[in-house]
Amino acid sequence: MLRWTSHLDGAPLAYGSAAVTVDGAPVAYGSAAVTVDGAPVAYGSAAVTVDGAPVAYGSAAVTVDGAPVAYGSAAVTVEHKVYCFVDFWDNDSDRIDVHVFNTVSLRWTKLPPETTGRGERPPEVPSGRRGHTAVLIEDAIYVWGGRPYCNRLHAFDVDAHKWLKPKSSGAVPEARYNHSACVLGKVMYIHAGYTQMGHTDSMYKLDTATMVWALVNAGGTPTAASSGHPATIIGTNMFVFAGREGQRNYYNSVRVFDTKTNLWLSAPSTQLLPEERRFHSAFAYNGELLKCFRIKALVKHWSSISGITSPEILGQNGPPLEYLHQSIVPSMHYQRSLPRLPIPKLEDTIKRYLAAQRPLLDDDQFRETGKLARDFMSNVGKQLHEELVAQDNNNKNTSYISAPWFDMYLSARESVVLNYNPFMSFHPDPKTEYNDQLVRGTNMVCSAVRFMKTLRAGLLEPEVFHLDPARSDTDTFKKLIRWVPPSLSWFGAYMVNAYPLDMSQHCRLFNATRIPKRGRDELFTDEKARHLLVMRKGNMYVFDAVDVDGNLVNPADIQSHLKYILADPTPAPAFPLGVLTSENRDVWAALRDKLLAAGNGELLQIVDSALFCLCLDDKSMQDNIHMSHNMLHGDGCNRWYDKSFSLILAKDGQAAVNFEHSWGDGVAVLRFLNEIFKDTTEKPLVNPDSAPAAVDSASAVRRLQFNLGAELENAIAEAKENFDAAVSKLTIDVMEFRKGGKKQLKNKNLSPDAVAQLAFQMGFLRQYGKTVATYESCSTAAFKHGRTETIRPATMHTQSCSHAFVSRPGQHSAEKLMAMLTECSEYHGKLTKEAAMGQGFDRHLFALRYLANSQGRPLHGLYKDPAYAAINHNILSTSTLSSPALGIGGFAPVVPDGFGVGYMVHDEWIGCNVSSYPARNVHDFLQCVHTSLEDIFAVLEGKPVS
Repeated sequence: MLRWTSHLDGAPLAYGSAAVTVDGAPVAYGSAAVTVDGAPVAYGSAAVTVDGAPVAYGSAAVTVDGAPVAYGSAAVTVEHKVYCFVDFWDNDSDRIDVHVFNTVSLRWTKLPPETTGRGERPPEVPSGRRGHTAVLIEDAIYVWGGRPYCNRLHAFDVDAHKWLKPKSSGAVPEARYNHSACVLGKVMYIHAGYTQMGHTDSMYKLDTATMVWALVNAGGTPTAASSGHPATIIGTNMFVFAGREGQRNYYNSVRVFDTKTNLWLSAPSTQLLPEERRFHSAFAYNGELLKCFRIKALVKHWSSISGITSPEILGQNGPPLEYLHQSIVPSMHYQRSLPRLPIPKLEDTIKRYLAAQRPLLDDDQFRETGKLARDFMSNVGKQLHEELVAQDNNNKNTSYISAPWFDMYLSARESVVLNYNPFMSFHPDPKTEYNDQLVRGTNMVCSAVRFMKTLRAGLLEPEVFHLDPARSDTDTFKKLIRWVPPSLSWFGAYMVNAYPLDMSQHCRLFNATRIPKRGRDELFTDEKARHLLVMRKGNMYVFDAVDVDGNLVNPADIQSHLKYILADPTPAPAFPLGVLTSENRDVWAALRDKLLAAGNGELLQIVDSALFCLCLDDKSMQDNIHMSHNMLHGDGCNRWYDKSFSLILAKDGQAAVNFEHSWGDGVAVLRFLNEIFKDTTEKPLVNPDSAPAAVDSASAVRRLQFNLGAELENAIAEAKENFDAAVSKLTIDVMEFRKGGKKQLKNKNLSPDAVAQLAFQMGFLRQYGKTVATYESCSTAAFKHGRTETIRPATMHTQSCSHAFVSRPGQHSAEKLMAMLTECSEYHGKLTKEAAMGQGFDRHLFALRYLANSQGRPLHGLYKDPAYAAINHNILSTSTLSSPALGIGGFAPVVPDGFGVGYMVHDEWIGCNVSSYPARNVHDFLQCVHTSLEDIFAVLEGKPVS
């Protein structure tokens, strides 16, 4: 149900026709309403408003603080600036002038006019006109049409502040003015207006990727020929409100055009119908259609305005159901101003590399490694470093590690199962009755869709690390920072000790899949898809979780569809297709080609474009070990491991996320997990007493059935054998140390993470008698397109401390051991800070090697050194995440003779979830870690180690 509601406080009021687009591309004609960083601003022959205060008005030329206002102008926002394309048409101007309003300084600037050498208007500069439109597509503003009758296209480069005359072809629209324009993706739509033959209802579109015009053959009930109306894109629908036909016929109807089907839809019903009008304005804001009435009278200050009818909003089902929350700071507000990931100085990288190597090598080995490292720094490495820095300076929109890291993941040919995909489990719902598989599954699907819509609407709270939340995590600060331009916003947060994090990975959460290709896989995303992929017993089902208007499907309908799937008696397939996603990537790529050749292209497209994959398992979880195996790999049949993430629900409601790792890291997934847990436990949309809707789920749910020949069936059987063989070698064990945790450690000024890592070093030394290469993942999301850096927890400090506890117990006093613990903690803190600030050595050396390989250069001896291979053969691979929503997380070892160590340090206890292959004994390792923690906490109590 669509509805109109009135709003006034702080709203812009404007006169003149407008067409405004969503997704950051407002388009305006006349007194167009535009938005700046989510804040409505209006300009033209009416009001310009900032914080609800109109500052300019008039159909004649009026200036307010240098702001010319002209009837029939057009306006577009670019970040915090409003670009106004103005012509004093009644003064016979020969050109359009460009005026820029800075919403931060509240100052107008007129851009210098472009002229030829003879002082004339160049042909690329639009001639004087009114009733034209302007739209923003990427970095260019396209100006079209206007009166005197014109159908010429011009483009304004917002970076260079230069006019261009783009060449276009195809069915160019006839000249017109008072039309509307709006943007969907890279396509500009021109609708209706006034031609030399009178009013028209024709619609054209320009694909700016090809610069080809096309007439839109619109079906359905056509709109009346009109002018002076706004057209606004919401989702993939164009909303047209009111306008005029002829001299006296005015409209107040809302008309909707579906750009996917090229059909005019039935007029939506509304509860409150505004009166007829033209030359008003409209724009999309928070998924709603905001329409401003024309101003009838105006004086200088807001409080003195008389005769004003309030603005109105056309909502769709309302935000409570559609969004998790509505952040007043746009989700990507900080993204543009994030600092860039620094490239460390080469000498610092070599110094850190050698410090990490020292505890792993004997004197002779270290001497040789040092010699190679210094030679690399002085010769080949120096040249590669300079080239890397130059390359980075030429790609300032990303980080130096982003492309190589993507390439590393996507070029890997091993199975993603065990080798790359990790899992994170949710805590059970504290209300036990809500852990029913159907109830929890429905709520999680609904919350996931709400998360997606909140993110895509720009309403998700930005990811910010608050060091002083009393100052930065407040409504006051948020209300202030939202007005700071995105190009400067990070600095505003930094001033209050808050650090915004990169959110570029979030766009890959939904509608995304890793596609197997020979040699190198590809990441695929299709945000237009509305369906959910559900797997049960290896069968694959789809149904729409988002309706044609982009809204969440009725939760009771989703509950009905999931109930239908859970009750489906279809047996497990003899050849479950999902197991192919566990294969070697080249093998899977070849088999996918065979699937396509067998006519399964449409079905694969459905799987790849699905919002995400929901896996409904038929088994209940026995314990954490059983759950870890199930969520990490399962049986191979009821998974599609290539999806960006799969939401797995066991029969008893235990839930987890298994995610493909190439597109992103734990920070993005943990944010999703946190929001879903919070929403499902605090605001569930269905409850144990909810009745599924009485809908025809048999028709709404589609079970996918693939065409498989004997060759593909044999390949599936072989893939299942390979999968079973691989997972049968994996052992997982868990440990809970209940004699102390984060509180005790912090009371002793010790880093909880440092102590956990020290316990792993002690445990391995206790079990195997040596120090080995250790990897701890550290996020660099504080930087634009940052991924991870490596902390190297095995240090000379941990080696000395471990030997003191393990090899020489009783030889050191508790005070001496406490001093050694403090040294380990302080040094580990230093390494952690360096890694988080992009000052580790691993990514730098990786990028230099990648650059050399990409240029076909022979590798320097540093990379051929056995010590380099050894430090990258990470026997202890560790990772930690902490969250109130997170139960346990885990992953497999990264090398055959290693451990995969997931751990969390809680306030009162420490938990570990560790995996290994037959080369290592995970049970003994955890016993050794537990003993080490007992010794460490005994020292904290002042007791010596015996």
